[in-house]
Amino acid sequence: GKIHATGTITMHSEPVKETVAISEPADYFRFLFIRALTKAAIKVNSHPLFPHKRHKLPPLADYGSKIPLIATYESPPLMEYLKHILGYSYNPGADIILLILGRERGRGTMEEGMREIKEFLEGKGLDLKYISLADGSGISPANLITPRFMTSFLFTMAHDDAYKTLLNSLPIMGESGTLHRMAKEDTPIKGKVRAKTGTFNQYDRLNASGFLYGKSLAGYLTTSHGRSLAFCAIVNYVHPINLKKRDQVLQLSEEVGEDLVRMLEILYQKY
Repeated sequence: GKIHATGTITMHSEPVKETVAISEPADYFRFLFIRALTKAAIKVNSHPLFPHKRHKLPPLADYGSKIPLIATYESPPLMEYLKHILGYSYNPGADIILLILGRERGRGTMEEGMREIKEFLEGKGLDLKYISLADGSGISPANLITPRFMTSFLFTMAHDDAYKTLLNSLPIMGESGTLHRMAKEDTPIKGKVRAKTGTFNQYDRLNASGFLYGKSLAGYLTTSHGRSLAFCAIVNYVHPINLKKRDQVLQLSEEVGEDLVRMLEILYQKY
């Protein structure tokens, strides 16, 4: 099919990159795989845009035994996935990481993954009564955390061997990921903040209005005096009751984000 796009673009403007969710990942992978095989002069007797017929696949147990291995693929290092997950809030990837942690314990389940996380946090001496986790992505309303706990966690990680890995996987204010356009171009904290955003919008059916369920920002700030600070700010339940359009909810989220940026600018100057 064809995609027609209309609108206006400012002359000499820089490219704008957007990310979108893939509704059918298996179908998309099939398309990319067939296209790659075709480019490699390997004939595939199926159109890349045809539906993915999962029911025709052999049983999982047959792979490696009855079905010969013709190729292997080694994934990029976990660090590269972390950059994408934290940089663009890739929620499915965050949940998969939790399953991988569980697999390391013998079972690839959320429950086993959570046991691994619990042992890690307890081993760092953190008080778990200030945190509730239900998944890896943070989408569930059962995910609850206090700013004090998150700041304590970030402070603890700053003295951990994995600190550089964590720091380098976080997006940079004004430069990359979800922080690329969060602040104005002339903000003094551009390049001085590495942090993860969190945004959750909800819909109030009674009042037919969208609202901001929660917005957060947590990470590390290098101040004007060269100090490194761990921080976490969370804003909950901003509900004006009159947001009838999706654009209005997004605008509200952006305005709250601007407030969070201003808080960081004050910290940057003061400390």
